[in-house]
Amino acid sequence: MQKVFLSYHFNGPTDPDKHDTVLAGQVETIVRSHNLLALTGANLGGGALTPEVMARIEESDALIAMMTRRGAAIAQNPDRYQTHPWVRDEFAHARAHRKRAVAIVEAGVDTAGAYAANEHIVYDRSSPVDMILKLSATIGVWKRQSGRTVPVQLLPDEVAVSLGNAGDQAQCYFRRVTRGKQPNQWQQATVYPEIGGTFIYVAEMDDDTNVQVRAMIGGVEHISQQTSQYLPVVLRKAAGPGGGP
Repeated sequence: MQKVFLSYHFNGPTDPDKHDTVLAGQVETIVRSHNLLALTGANLGGGALTPEVMARIEESDALIAMMTRRGAAIAQNPDRYQTHPWVRDEFAHARAHRKRAVAIVEAGVDTAGAYAANEHIVYDRSSPVDMILKLSATIGVWKRQSGRTVPVQLLPDEVAVSLGNAGDQAQCYFRRVTRGKQPNQWQQATVYPEIGGTFIYVAEMDDDTNVQVRAMIGGVEHISQQTSQYLPVVLRKAAGPGGGP
């Protein structure tokens, strides 16, 4: 996990209330304290959800939406407020793309029950400490869930070199295997010939997860045993005919 998109209302130069800009700065500080990069749509003009903003959300690993009060109270309910529609849209876009996402919802903002308990944090601008602590804890959970990226060396050398020489045409796949759980689905792997060997990089690995690799070389399937992430993966010819997953 490396990038978090911050969705919020951009206070213009003539806006006397700089609250959203200040809040975004506080949230960015929390994100950076977890050694993550904060992305925004600040240089894309803000406002409506544009293709450029969509792309930036899609390249992020998670999204934090700041749903603060917008304008005057709702006429029919003076204790409730609307929030910024593009922030709602950005949050929905992240969820549609299965990104980790949490909404910081200012007290009084009308959400109509749209957000589950694990998807929002209540925010009181007069006392932001609870929000700060809960957001930091949420980011910590995200990082633990996302795990780390592990380099996996492929052996034997003649098989690994053939895969490396195939470039973008290499048919190489991996899956994570966690003890006590069903293996994940096979996923396409990118093969990297490097000094010292040929590698693939497997993200979202934790201490209890092994890796298994399969590849097609000259029309022949090769597959490894489930292997510790700390050891090279040895590819052997499969027992019978086979192909990609």
